[in-house]
Formats: sequence, structure tokens, C-alpha cells
Amino acid sequence: MGMVVAGTSAQAAQAAGPPVLTWSQGTNTITSYDYMTLDAGAGQTKPVTFTLTNSGGRASGTLVVTLSGPTVFTVTADGCTGRSLGPNNWCDVTVQYAPTTSGENDSATLTATGEHQSAILPLTGKSGTPHLKLSLPATFTGTDSNGTNNYSYWFGQVSSGTFVTLPFTVTNKGDGTANIGQLAGLITGFTLSNDQTSNQNLAPLKTSTFDLTFSPSCTGPTQFSMTLAVPGTTATAPPYIAAAYTAECVVPPITSVTATLTSPNPQQLSSGTGQLLQGILKNVNFTPTSPPSTFPGGHLHGFTIQIPFTLPPGRTLNCDASMINSYSAGYPGSTCSVSGNVLTVTQNWLPSFSFVNWGPGFSKQIGYVQVGSDGLNETTVTWGTPTVTAVH
Repeated sequence: MGMVVAGTSAQAAQAAGPPVLTWSQGTNTITSYDYMTLDAGAGQTKPVTFTLTNSGGRASGTLVVTLSGPTVFTVTADGCTGRSLGPNNWCDVTVQYAPTTSGENDSATLTATGEHQSAILPLTGKSGTPHLKLSLPATFTGTDSNGTNNYSYWFGQVSSGTFVTLPFTVTNKGDGTANIGQLAGLITGFTLSNDQTSNQNLAPLKTSTFDLTFSPSCTGPTQFSMTLAVPGTTATAPPYIAAAYTAECVVPPITSVTATLTSPNPQQLSSGTGQLLQGILKNVNFTPTSPPSTFPGGHLHGFTIQIPFTLPPGRTLNCDASMINSYSAGYPGSTCSVSGNVLTVTQNWLPSFSFVNWGPGFSKQIGYVQVGSDGLNETTVTWGTPTVTAVH
């Protein structure tokens, strides 16, 4: 008895079923894979090997592996392309995720395509985001729309010629490394020292420090302000931190000469500069060691005083140096000025001026300056305690 064998292999293949391609990672069959969070700032990468298995009844046909998506995903090893997987056979493909920018959410698709079936594997990954915080005593004032954390700190009043140094700590509270550039924004009066923050890579939960010194020089109350930036290494990117530092330089009082007020306090002021502000100036124990050759030795030749004041809202204090300039005949130029709520008066006397013979222990009532206010109506000024800030 004979047998018909034509078509037997095709019928057998059809009876065995089509190829079935699936992806697995380790021992687990998967339909997607998440690389989780990697630290782009630290250059962290993650290669993962995926296994393609044919669990069907016939061969896959020649395979081609493709990877679509951003270049942060790359195929680093391909043991499947060009092969045909028979039933119960497998091959491996390795894909590396290497994010380059912090705070990105990335996705790609790994596809193995055979002549008879394909297998698709969606891939996702995230690059960590650094989140830098500035320690106390700085005050957090909010995060702006660019993601910069803003802080402020008031150094207070610091005497001219002295300094205050404070330490600050930067902490990375995020899940990505911060690539920090050079701290920027310093102005005259502020200096950095012990800078362990500039040009550092600050990993998550790590800290860095810097000291900031305010060492002002001024002849009267002067406000200083600056914003110190903790930037990244990309010039166009917003900084991680922007800290607004403010301070006031003040002139320390002189104790060898004192000044008081004898004018009414509060004092009525009219428009212009028609009111005389006067008081008593006393040479307590000031003896110049090297006076100008044209001046009598051992006597007071001039002074600078500062007088704080308070005016009603919207009113401005005026001062006029004409009267005090008549004392000195313009030598070397007596002056007055108003800054904030402080009146500063400097008097310099010629040797011919009779008050020049004020030796130690001598005091006399003197007109400090002429004052007034803006506006047509009278107003009231309240004077604070005068402070002598310079003598000569």
C-alpha cells in the first residue's frame, strides 16, 4: 500500500501553529519596561538585556531589531537581527538608557520584526531632577516659574571698616546630581571665601558650603544689595538658587566729640529751607595730632554729624548748606545731604573762624544747618539723636 507525502511538511507546520514572539527580562515575561530614575547630572547609565523567545510552533523567519525614540536609548548588543528563531529558541538584545538632561521623561519602542510575526516592547525612563536648598539663616521666599529657588538675607547694620562673615550650606534635596558652575553676582562690599560650592557636582542628599563676608566702606548710611546665583554649568539655564543679600553700612559714632539739639523737637517746618536746626557741640577730649599747618594745633576744626528724622508720609526734608558754607568761606566745602531718613551735615572751618579755638572740654551752641520741607503747607519733623561720625 502506498503513501501520499506531498504537502506533508506544510500541513505539519500549519498544524503546529504560527510563531509567538515575546520579550522577557530575567525570568519574567514583560510587555513594557521602565528604567526608573537615573542621575543625568552624574552621568549615570543603565544597560538592560532583553530576551526574545519564540514559544510558537514554527520559526519566526529572519528577524530585524529596531529601536525608535530619542538618542538617550541605544542598542549596545543585538543577537537577534539576521536570525530566524525556531520554536522554543531565544536571542538577546541589550538597550542602554543614558539621559543627558536632568528632569526629562523619555520613552522609546524596541521592536523585533520577523517574516511571520513581530514583538513590540515600550521602554520608559526618567532623569532625576536636582533640587537645591539654602540653609538658615537665609529665608526661603518661593520658587519662580523657571524652577529657581529664591532666598533673602539681611546682614543688618555693619559699621564702616568692620566686617561680618556668615556660613551658608547648600543641600541637594532632589533625585539628580546638580552640576554647579561658579557662584555669581558679587558686588563691592561682599566677598566669598571657603567656597566649596562653585564648580562642584552635588549628588542627591549631599551638601556644600560657602562663606559670605560683608565688609563695607562708607561715609554715611548706605544700603547694599546683591543677588548671589548658584548656577548650573549651562549658561542659558536658570540658576538653581538666587539669594538676595542686603545690608546697611553705617559710620560708627565718635565719642571724643558730642552733639545735641536745642531746636524744638518736634519742629515745625515750612516750605524751602528757612528754619535753623541748632544744638550744642562739645569737644570732649579730641586733640588732633597732625592738624593742617594753617590751623592752630590741638583744636577742633570741623565735624560731621548725622541726625535721623521722621516726617509725615509723602513729605521730603530739604537742607541748605549756604549758612554753614559762610562759616568756612567754602574751605574746603561744608555740605549737607539727605539720604533715606538721615540728615548728614559736615562743617569745615577756616582758621579765622572764632569757633576754631574749641579745645578739649569746650562746648558751644552752634547752628548746624538750615532745613525745610517740600510742599506749600507746614509740616512737623521729629528729630532723633544726633551722632558725630567724623571730626578733624
